[in-house]
Amino acid sequence: MPSPPLVAVLALNTAAFSVALACAFMMRRNMRVNVCTIDASIDFESLMHDSCYDAWFKRHLRCSQKTFHLLCAMLRRYFPVVPYKKYSFERAVACMLYHLGSSGGFRETALALGVSKAWCIVNVNAVIRVLFLMRAECIKLPTSQAEWEIISDGFRQI
Repeated sequence: MPSPPLVAVLALNTAAFSVALACAFMMRRNMRVNVCTIDASIDFESLMHDSCYDAWFKRHLRCSQKTFHLLCAMLRRYFPVVPYKKYSFERAVACMLYHLGSSGGFRETALALGVSKAWCIVNVNAVIRVLFLMRAECIKLPTSQAEWEIISDGFRQI
């Protein structure tokens, strides 16, 4: 049987090796890679006024072009017109609708609509904030069966 000092040295070396091994596994980092993306953005301003893109609106923004224009008209009074902005107010509303209707997050929304992720985050949050402030004047539950039918017919059309 080894002497007590040798057992202590063996135990100390085993503990040091275990700690070093654990640190080596925990400190291992993945290689950094750049995610290259292609510009798959669309010319949104040309889509807005052409009725043949109504299916695109229904699929990606979850509303028709007519509904989109009505929503923009309601929200426009809360956003002042700024002539030097690079992207339109309508694109901000489209980003908000696209973001709320998809599960991809801000990066996917920004890529789809051709804006930066930072711009997308700022503008989506601004539009949602205004919608939150408008909730009292816009949200009204139907009180009769006829009103419920009108709403359900509207959803069926989309």
